[in-house]
Amino acid sequence: MKALAWLLVLRAARCRSRSDAPQRGHRRRKGQPSSSPGQPSVGVCWTRNEIRPGADPLEPWRELRASATTFRHAHPDIATCLFTSAAKRDAEAGVAALDLKYGPLHGGEVKGKLFTHVVAQDDLSVLNTYAGFARVAKRQDDLRRSKAVRLDSLWTKFMSRLMRIHNLARSPFDLTLFADDDTVWCPSGDLAARLRALGDPAAGAPRGADSPRPDVRFVPQASAKGNVDDARLEAERLRETAACARALGDGAWVFCWDAGAAARRAIAENEPPPAARPRCPSLSADLATHSQRLQGGAIFARRSPRLDVFARDWIERFLRLYGDELEKTPDAYGEGLGSDQPPLRLLVKDRCGAEAVYNSSRWDVGALPAAYNGRFLVLSIRDGGFDVKTTASRAKLKAPSAWAGAVAGPLEMLHSHGHAKWQEHHPGLLLQTDAVCSALNADLGVRTLQDGATTGSVHGVYVGVGR
Repeated sequence: MKALAWLLVLRAARCRSRSDAPQRGHRRRKGQPSSSPGQPSVGVCWTRNEIRPGADPLEPWRELRASATTFRHAHPDIATCLFTSAAKRDAEAGVAALDLKYGPLHGGEVKGKLFTHVVAQDDLSVLNTYAGFARVAKRQDDLRRSKAVRLDSLWTKFMSRLMRIHNLARSPFDLTLFADDDTVWCPSGDLAARLRALGDPAAGAPRGADSPRPDVRFVPQASAKGNVDDARLEAERLRETAACARALGDGAWVFCWDAGAAARRAIAENEPPPAARPRCPSLSADLATHSQRLQGGAIFARRSPRLDVFARDWIERFLRLYGDELEKTPDAYGEGLGSDQPPLRLLVKDRCGAEAVYNSSRWDVGALPAAYNGRFLVLSIRDGGFDVKTTASRAKLKAPSAWAGAVAGPLEMLHSHGHAKWQEHHPGLLLQTDAVCSALNADLGVRTLQDGATTGSVHGVYVGVGR
């Protein structure tokens, strides 16, 4: 009877109009606002905190300025926020000074304020409210004497990472995409609609279907920065999601993405999905093969009390992990100490692994498509060009050491420290970003992208279509 009921659900779903376009959303008419009464508010946020004392006054804002400028150029109607420990006037002055320095090299127009909200970071004393902080704070003097990459000390790194996690629960928006500042953004149509779809996957679910509703989403490490084999697995997942969405009809792409492989395949073949679904089904394949490694460069969060609990759990897992490490090695600390991904990995294992500690009433975590964190391309272009080679041959997509990824629909964001250099050289930040994005998004179907070799000043990316 359950199988018959499910087939009736599928038949009813097909009466709706169909769309296989993943996360594309509907195009707005010119001048139409990105939100309407009754819709959840949507925004993109960055954090720039713990600025190095005595540093070049413009350096802390250089990458952030490139990210926010390309975002505002690509999405003039979407709200933004900046969490910062600096005074608002200092942040705005730093970005304005960089505009004067690099503005003539824009190669395009930017309308509106880069940040619609500048939010003062909470005082560091708020960390005293988290279990385990006092234990870590006892090592403050030692951590201040220990070096960290791009920061003046490991203590500064600890404070920066902890406050970034703390900020997850303080966004001014109902749905927020938190992004690292070493990013640039592609023009991609109605991003707000796609983010709303990610925030409400049940909207496209068949009536009566059990739909996960993650409170927070991350791109799995293997999708954000994997090898060619990882990219092929991701491409297969995207094809299965599209097939499932075609079977169900309009608006079902996110539901199918979240449903898990077994359910997607069953739905695409007109079969009822398994009665029991795995914990965190959109992450289940990654849990099995990559030990819950998730990338923190892009985090999609849905505002709720459950998100508050998630942020607290992540911070306290961080403090417990590194509190133990500090006691084991009291005199020698590596520069990798204080990264936020290892405690996140352990936390998600506790929630989603075979012996889960947390039940679903606490919070849920899910996968974010790699299109929102293009970590697999390192486009450190100087004065040169950008070459895209489209191929259906595996021969160009076989180097095991090269980073690769797979996307469907528009690639939203590119993530690498090299991108900020585009604002310093011809043809300029916006022209270079638009040229790269146009090439990578020329085909919006499922495609595999592999970072290519640099020849002279020309950087290549192989685009595998249909593989």
